[in-house]
Amino acid sequence: MNFHLSITLRHVSKWLYLLLCASAYFLGVAAIFLLIQKPLFLIFSLPDNVQLSASEVWHIYRHGLTLDLAACAYLSAMPLILYILSVWIPKLMVNRIFAVYNCIIAFALALLIVADCVLYTFWGFKIDSSVLLYLGDLDKLGQNVSWGYMARAISAVAILFLLIWWWLNFICIKVAVLTARESSLKWKCVQSLEFVITGAILFIFARGIEIWPKTPANSYYSEVQGFNHAAVNPLFNFIYSLSYQGKNFDEFQFFDTDTVERDVCAWYPTQSADTEKIINTDRPDILLITIEGMGACFIKELGGLDGVTPNMDSLINDSYAFTQCYASSFRTDRGLVAILSGFPGQPTTSAMRYHLVIRALPGIARSLADKAGYSTTAMLGGDASFFNMRDYLSASGHQEILDIHSFPDSEKTTKWGVPDHLLFNRAIKELNKSHDTPHYTFLLTQSSHTPFDVPYHKLKDEKLNAFAYTDEAIGNFLNELKSTPAWDNLMVVITADHGFLYGDFSDPNHHHIPLIVTGGALAKKNKDHRIVAQTDIPALILGQLDLPHDDFQYSRDVMSTAYSYPFSFSTFNNGFSFRDSTGVTVYDNVLRKAVHYPDSVRVRKGKEILQSVYRNLQNMNSRP
Repeated sequence: MNFHLSITLRHVSKWLYLLLCASAYFLGVAAIFLLIQKPLFLIFSLPDNVQLSASEVWHIYRHGLTLDLAACAYLSAMPLILYILSVWIPKLMVNRIFAVYNCIIAFALALLIVADCVLYTFWGFKIDSSVLLYLGDLDKLGQNVSWGYMARAISAVAILFLLIWWWLNFICIKVAVLTARESSLKWKCVQSLEFVITGAILFIFARGIEIWPKTPANSYYSEVQGFNHAAVNPLFNFIYSLSYQGKNFDEFQFFDTDTVERDVCAWYPTQSADTEKIINTDRPDILLITIEGMGACFIKELGGLDGVTPNMDSLINDSYAFTQCYASSFRTDRGLVAILSGFPGQPTTSAMRYHLVIRALPGIARSLADKAGYSTTAMLGGDASFFNMRDYLSASGHQEILDIHSFPDSEKTTKWGVPDHLLFNRAIKELNKSHDTPHYTFLLTQSSHTPFDVPYHKLKDEKLNAFAYTDEAIGNFLNELKSTPAWDNLMVVITADHGFLYGDFSDPNHHHIPLIVTGGALAKKNKDHRIVAQTDIPALILGQLDLPHDDFQYSRDVMSTAYSYPFSFSTFNNGFSFRDSTGVTVYDNVLRKAVHYPDSVRVRKGKEILQSVYRNLQNMNSRP
């Protein structure tokens, strides 16, 4: 009896050993996510206004565990196959494959962990497949941060790579590679069966047992988006979002198409009626200034900080200012399309990346040139080739594009290129050139973009200092412009490409931006407190000139009596906000629920607009 018991115990111990070998890689990767990735994210990436407690850390780990295990299962698939092969083929071959695989995985994980922390600090959302849109501009993206910051990030990737590579190799070679002495066919089959069973368990971890597969929403548990994002595994989030690449245009299908078209057309009237004129001429020269990241949070007159932007405050009190204007999206590429084409920003893609789309979109510059004979110019201090901007600016009707290459090398003194005050100096010269036709100029600033590299040192906080610099540059520019002949017939429209991240993108007030009309052609001053959208800018300008704007489907002449339903629609990654006189609702597309101020009516309207936008993207991208 003792003999049989010893045999049984021997077999059980061997089976347990095999199970440990089969799951060792899985457990090793889990240790990387739980002991390295999550602590680094919690320490370095959560917004300053998010208070972290021990209880909240527990919730983050608990709610994130399902996706962490799923990510571990994905990474363990190949090792599991190799483990099975190791039963039947020489170990040396398997070890070599392990060495290559571990090197790739170690580098990928190190890069992913660091990139997730860094990008979240700047962008406010978990790393996903949208970063692939920027791969063609990696050299220019490097301008976002200082060399010192880049060196620290590269060093972090290198250190993590070496640590993870050593750890994975230790698991594979020292622990998980089978060392069972028995080579009989029976035990080879038993070992293979153990691994197959383990593989089935890993599949359950990866897929789950629910009808629907796991999504990032499985880790969402809090109204504080920072906590939800901390819980979400970055590898799982990237793989999940990658699976939807190429499906962007048909991913938001909520309602009957005819119903959506009818409702959206009613909300966005494309004809003007009895437009109230706030300028004194039908054909002014037009200057459209878009300020990088100038959110209302910096402007006292819009409910923001005091002492950062005194010139913007003064403009609001001495111009026609819309105090409740909201940006369409959260990135410059989306914001420019909203301003210049009146087309809403998208949460999961960017219209500016699609050549067929940008050629199908309307443009202020093209409308002014075709309908009123305007000459058109775009000016920026950076590189217009960044993120396909030059192609878009040209397609939208800008006949001349002046960027960093149009300035002498002596003026390229910041990481982005030409600082704002030198850009404004050049603009004064261009605006005062003699023109045979009325002239339209689009001007995009950049100094208030990270890394906040500005020739100005008056405020301790580098962000506030950068915006204070741009504000002073605008004030000096307008004051000098007033003394030139160009001012008298000039309509100046000032806005921002997007808001600024204080907290997270789902904050209902994140998209609040300025919209100011000033200039020598201004005939009426006022603080207009109606809700307007960034996409309304094209129809606002064209309406003042009595020019049709019916090709701008999502742009409304807010000075027209046809503007009877004030509202704004804004997007972030991955969600939207809808604001009207009844309130504001923020909806998360991943979580599939409202995260701020739930309201079924506002949610439905936002979904209808989102569906309409993506349907139009699909139609434009399919045109020959």
